[in-house]
Amino acid sequence: MKKLLPILILIIVGCEKPPFETYPGALNVFALIRSDRPRQWVKVEKTYKMDESATGGVSDALVVIKSESSVDTLFLSDSTPFTYVSRDSIPIIPMHTYYISVKTEDLDSIYGTTTAPDTVVILHPEDGDTVSLSDSLVFKNKNVYNQDMYNQYDVVAYTEDTMISSVISGMGYFEVDTIVVIRFSALVKSAGFYRIKIMTYDKNYTQYIRGNEIGETSSSAGIKGGFGVFGSAIVKGLYIYIKPE
Repeated sequence: MKKLLPILILIIVGCEKPPFETYPGALNVFALIRSDRPRQWVKVEKTYKMDESATGGVSDALVVIKSESSVDTLFLSDSTPFTYVSRDSIPIIPMHTYYISVKTEDLDSIYGTTTAPDTVVILHPEDGDTVSLSDSLVFKNKNVYNQDMYNQYDVVAYTEDTMISSVISGMGYFEVDTIVVIRFSALVKSAGFYRIKIMTYDKNYTQYIRGNEIGETSSSAGIKGGFGVFGSAIVKGLYIYIKPE
């Protein structure tokens, strides 16, 4: 029995996990491909705990976006840290499906899929119209794309200067057959020339935003193998002049 005691101790010690063993880490990706961008970009970071947000950037990833007709291997941007940019134009087309893969040598790979939402129909005004602050932007979703989850939309007004600065943003969720009415005075406060953009997001990005709204810091949508989001947005815009009251 005395001879067996050291053996049992070795077996017990061998089964115990080292006290310094930690979560091995995972990739954290933010990828929102948009129809108003000729070239797409993806930000790649890493996290080492299940309950924390991204803790550092990744500069050695292999990032690939595939469409139904093309494949693009993204390159690391010189100007934006840990951001990968498509080499060629990737058109984002309503109702088309896109795929992403992100690979590194030391972390599990990420794979994702997004189907771009349908476009919106702008009922009022028309591109180039003159309107007043008391007038309204009226639009609706073209088709019922997600009957199980409403898509999020974002309405943004931009000024005419070369920096294209955002004036204000309003958010909401599309319900089935919803007609949205937004008074221009809720978007801008003075007369002038404006470009209005309506961005409709796919179910992945909608789910991701909702997760962040309720405090899910590690929420993921549209991807497997890590954290983050792979989503898509269809952007519809018009250029108008808002006259003084």
